[in-house]
Amino acid sequence: MANCIMGFPNYVDSTFNDVVFTGGNWQLPLDNLRNARLSLPAKAADNTNASTWFEVDMGGLRDVQLGSIPSSNSTLSGQYRLKMTSTPAFSNSTVVGLSASSGASSVTFKAPGTVDIDVTAGDFFTIGGFLYKSDTTTTITAGNTGVISLASASGNDIHNATLQADISVDDSIRCNTGDYTTPLYDSTQKDIFQTIYPFQSLPWQHPSYWNGKATEEERQTLVFPIVDVLTDSSVIAIYAKYEFFDENNSDPFAISRVFLTPGWQPSINPIYGAEFSYKTDTTFDKSYGGEKTYDVKQAYRVLGFTIDNLPQNEALTQALEMQRKQGIDKQIFFIFDPEDTDNMHRRAFTCTMSDLDALSYAYYNHMAFSAQLEEVVGGILV
Repeated sequence: MANCIMGFPNYVDSTFNDVVFTGGNWQLPLDNLRNARLSLPAKAADNTNASTWFEVDMGGLRDVQLGSIPSSNSTLSGQYRLKMTSTPAFSNSTVVGLSASSGASSVTFKAPGTVDIDVTAGDFFTIGGFLYKSDTTTTITAGNTGVISLASASGNDIHNATLQADISVDDSIRCNTGDYTTPLYDSTQKDIFQTIYPFQSLPWQHPSYWNGKATEEERQTLVFPIVDVLTDSSVIAIYAKYEFFDENNSDPFAISRVFLTPGWQPSINPIYGAEFSYKTDTTFDKSYGGEKTYDVKQAYRVLGFTIDNLPQNEALTQALEMQRKQGIDKQIFFIFDPEDTDNMHRRAFTCTMSDLDALSYAYYNHMAFSAQLEEVVGGILV
């Protein structure tokens, strides 16, 4: 058993860095991936691989130890891949080489003085807070300039096809697209629905007896997160790219939220006695004859635990900071045991703290921390 993980803060929610979502073809926008409502997904225009991918520019170097997507409407055969890199597609020292007016359909790039840059059609970039997409593939040698045509925008494209404001020589050009030639992390292509039943834990003739995977009935009634735990490796990245492979889905592919976090994995696990259950806000009325009628609400998971004897520095820089940063309103992605992949969907979920319990001084230089976590509902997308 591995120690639990609390995924916070979520880098995609940053208001300090300029976080940019790009890629694919989405009829419900990628910006929904930073919306706290799990019932408001990003939805692709179709299920081709060209449409069902996206990239996140986190706006600067970030220590990513946990990547997760709380839920999707993937079929049982759906797959995904996550890659991360700190290398931009072209240098972020690139600047505007020639002034241009609002409404222009091209930008003159000037390469850094000592670096050639390769700009590829499809690369995204930002000037003055406005997002554009290159329609040009070219190499610009060090210190020289080249003209980059802006790609047209139609349908649900999020970029601008013409300059939205005047630009001047030496204005900064930020590359929002990563270079994944040698990624810092590559999950490889994996099944979204992995084993949820250990071998021989099911009775003979159960539909999942041989592969241990979810049935179609379970797929439609449970939340199955996509989880990548990177705590054994150091991934300091700027860009993250998710690709999805579910071309046989009869519905447009959809995903709710995305978490890219440093992920606090406490040095000491919760003590025995942690309580984990479902709760419900379902109410009922009873007739004079005793018959009940129910106002049904979706059940949600709750977990209460205590971690004793945390080193004081860890308790203050992690537990206390989690209370400060997340409060009771900001979301955490919690994993009870990252090694227990069979039960990942049962004990990994999006949650908030229902209260901010006091940290107590256990003994010299050590503190105890308690938390009450409550699941965020709304992630069933099928």
